[in-house]
Amino acid sequence: MTKPINDLHPNMGEIFKGYSDLLAEVVNFGTHILSWDIDQANGGDEQLPVLLIFRNILEHLDAVSLLIRQSSVEPSKNLLRVMFESLLNLEYMLDNDCERRGLAFLVCGYHTELKFIEKISEDTAAHYQLKQKFKADKSMPSGLPSINIPGKREQEQRILKILALPLYREAEAEYQALLSAGKKNPSWYQLFGGPPNIDQLATKLNRQGLYELLYRTWSNTIHGQNVIKGNMTNGIDTGVAQIRNPRDAKQVTLHACNIALLLFQFFITKRLPQEKNKLSIWYKTVQPEISKLR
Repeated sequence: MTKPINDLHPNMGEIFKGYSDLLAEVVNFGTHILSWDIDQANGGDEQLPVLLIFRNILEHLDAVSLLIRQSSVEPSKNLLRVMFESLLNLEYMLDNDCERRGLAFLVCGYHTELKFIEKISEDTAAHYQLKQKFKADKSMPSGLPSINIPGKREQEQRILKILALPLYREAEAEYQALLSAGKKNPSWYQLFGGPPNIDQLATKLNRQGLYELLYRTWSNTIHGQNVIKGNMTNGIDTGVAQIRNPRDAKQVTLHACNIALLLFQFFITKRLPQEKNKLSIWYKTVQPEISKLR
């Protein structure tokens, strides 16, 4: 096995075990909230998005905990951005008309899957366009390989039958209306007169401050535009900083905790008001550690 250059890739060990343990505790309590909501859930498909978005945030928070433990701080920021965007999605869904918005979320998801099936089906214009892209890609000299996914057409028919159900009729009609208006890939929150983009979604939810402070900054990291800041050493011997740079570990941990606390607070207020006391009691156990991060 190749040994790393220690100055660039040192074995940091678990130097942020305390931060990681705190995040793990937040995840653990989050699983209780999710379990409480599952236990009292009633209804149909429209309930799934709420549960799955909440789970998605927990899973990304859990990943941040694992990365922080090993001092892999910079990649954690990518996960924080996903958590924040999911937070906005869930808060908007729970803010009003939850069932209709949940169905809008599912309809957009189904259409994303239908578009994928169309792209990999050889008798479609979308597949031809995909082949042209692969042909022009210098890293794909052989072009698009043959794609054979058994049951794709059967899955397509299943989705079309679901979208034709009375439960989905209103959201499907709204989706088709947006397509007719020229919106090629509408986000679910655009349906029924919702915000046109993530920026306006944050504004509608009065989260525009967090959006400017965190989301836009993290966008630079996501899109590879922030490769200089924080990745150079300072001082007399300026150079390339090590991988697993511990800088920003405290800040990332604090942001992760804050996103989770916002999630827990509004989720319990909207869905589980009978559990408010449990949240309050639990928060007192982690509040001293969170305060140390500020």
